[in-house]
Amino acid sequence: MMTKNEQAAYARIVEALKKNRCITGCRFEERSAFPEWAPGGCDLVINELLRSHTPFGLKKRDRGYIVLMLPLDMRRKLDAALGL
Repeated sequence: MMTKNEQAAYARIVEALKKNRCITGCRFEERSAFPEWAPGGCDLVINELLRSHTPFGLKKRDRGYIVLMLPLDMRRKLDAALGL
């Protein structure tokens, strides 16, 4: 089960991603979130993560949760953009 802090973080993130048309929905299992990505949504999220320390107006500490929600191939794309 997610802690209350994790639940609050994911709720903020899902709302922000929906508002910015990055995802169409999200399902939760155990301690993970599985978003339903809108076309181009992952690229929009990556660009926002590269551009801003507070992506979509979220808290800086939410960045890690956002990265965890990305599909693995998109995380690799982000890593490459960051030079990791």
